[in-house]
Amino acid sequence: MPGTFRLGVSLIRSAVRNADDTTDDRWSERDWQQAAQRAFTALGEQHRNSPGSVGCCWLPACARACAWPATTDWTSAGSSRRPGPASATPCGNPLAPPDTDSTGLDTAADALVELLSALARRQHQHRSRTVARLTTVINSRLLPDDLQHMALYYRAKAHRDLGDSPASRAGMQAVADSQGRLAPAARRGLAHLARMAGDFPTALTTAHTLGWEGRHHRVQGDTWWPHGDMDRAAAAYAAARDEAEHHGVTGERGNSQAHRAFALAFTDPAVADSELALAEQLLAGVDLRATTLITHIAALARDAGRTDADIDDRAQVLRAEIRTAGVTYTELALDLTLAFHHAVRNDQDQVATTIAWLRENTRSGAFPYYSEIAAFMAGLPLPQASSTRWIDDEPATRQRWHALVTNRRQHLHTQR
Repeated sequence: MPGTFRLGVSLIRSAVRNADDTTDDRWSERDWQQAAQRAFTALGEQHRNSPGSVGCCWLPACARACAWPATTDWTSAGSSRRPGPASATPCGNPLAPPDTDSTGLDTAADALVELLSALARRQHQHRSRTVARLTTVINSRLLPDDLQHMALYYRAKAHRDLGDSPASRAGMQAVADSQGRLAPAARRGLAHLARMAGDFPTALTTAHTLGWEGRHHRVQGDTWWPHGDMDRAAAAYAAARDEAEHHGVTGERGNSQAHRAFALAFTDPAVADSELALAEQLLAGVDLRATTLITHIAALARDAGRTDADIDDRAQVLRAEIRTAGVTYTELALDLTLAFHHAVRNDQDQVATTIAWLRENTRSGAFPYYSEIAAFMAGLPLPQASSTRWIDDEPATRQRWHALVTNRRQHLHTQR
């Protein structure tokens, strides 16, 4: 039954598509085909050396998922050596459920199935769970280089979301050095890590070298908004959104628009309304949990200073969602937005409390400038020397953030 052993790319494609087909890391049809071919070749070597070791569950699962007529030499040869009834065992879902014990990865097929399952579930699990599952795959060393780098890259992203910058940097650097398909994304990850550390000149310089594959415009937007330069950030995000639309990358388009809405939410509530509406439209049907949380935070920034917007209650609900997702940096953005709200209301006690909270939660070295920005908003001096490297200088950044607060106060006054 040759069709049973005809391996296509669809299992890899469909498994990761559930989580990643609409993200900024989306693969083209050619990427899927090439990666699948390499994976199948590696599995074929294992099959030649140990007939039957690929497993009776794996081959039928591939056949059921197959959408392209791609084949490999070893699958045809394997049809004459497929396991007999004595070696047949009951097969479960080839994509293991999230709580499956995946410590026993004995074959390349086991490792590939666990990799796909971890990626397919990563938008629905706490990031620490994703790190644990991908670490198991990486340590097994059963996969070919491209798929090993995929596991390294997504684990580095999860480490970044958890606030573990050193681990994220090590993973991103390894993938960037590999010069493989994910190297541009890893270089973008290194730029993000420089920004997270407060090294904005390095982040911006790196952004200019990334090109489309490294999402250069979005990285520039991520660099400009912490400076309070929301117009420049919004323009960069719009360029990123339009470029993503040109390349047909749905998730990146929605992600860039969500961040554009976040930046503009600090400047003009009316403009933010339309930008958020567009972000929600572009994110409809897209599974990007962290990005969706950013839109909710943007809605809080849009309403900052209002007494009738239930800011505190909405923030409490949002904080619970963020902690469930394990996206640490998003909670910091939430607290920064609350600092903006308190500064607009001139509630110095609440601002001081938020600054202390931000300082405590950035002791690891990631986003140390968030507490500084909160002080800028309220016109407060910095309690200690800053290590942040701003692109222009600290006074200019302070002035822009404080101006955003005074402009919002004036806006609310005219609305009464």
